[in-house]
Amino acid sequence: MDSLLAPFPLLRAGGFFLVSAGLFFGVSRLDTKREAHWTVVAFGAGALAATFALALKPSLGQPNLLHWTALGAGILFEIAGIAFARRRFAADARRADLAILIVGLHFLPMVPAIGPLIGIVGLLCVANAAWAWPRSHISLRRIGLVDAGLKIGFGLAMALAHPIALSSSWS
Repeated sequence: MDSLLAPFPLLRAGGFFLVSAGLFFGVSRLDTKREAHWTVVAFGAGALAATFALALKPSLGQPNLLHWTALGAGILFEIAGIAFARRRFAADARRADLAILIVGLHFLPMVPAIGPLIGIVGLLCVANAAWAWPRSHISLRRIGLVDAGLKIGFGLAMALAHPIALSSSWS
């Protein structure tokens, strides 16, 4: 268990991102009329929470070029994968399932920076979307809420895996 929670430099930030973004992705599944709005809010809240987490003490280490490259590779994969899926499956009602699968896959290159838990949640998100793909009767709401729950749960484990020192001053 210790190796799953080793102090990877971006573990806590990744956890804060997942919790914040996961909450708003869950809201987007409940308020589908404003899905695009909630998606933007999810990314903004996640980025803000991750930035805040990097300032928390004690530090989990200084991210190096490998860590930032792993993070960037995952994000670029996600952007390219979703753009491809939107074009290739434009007429397919299940393209949102495919987007959830791509988002799960994009966590895998991030393992060197964030740790094994991001890989595990990624694989579980992929499994959720892959399971739903041939089952068109399963609602996107259900798939999306399971996906959001996985992100929130694993995000909490990542965010709280190491003690956070609360200080009265930000020195």
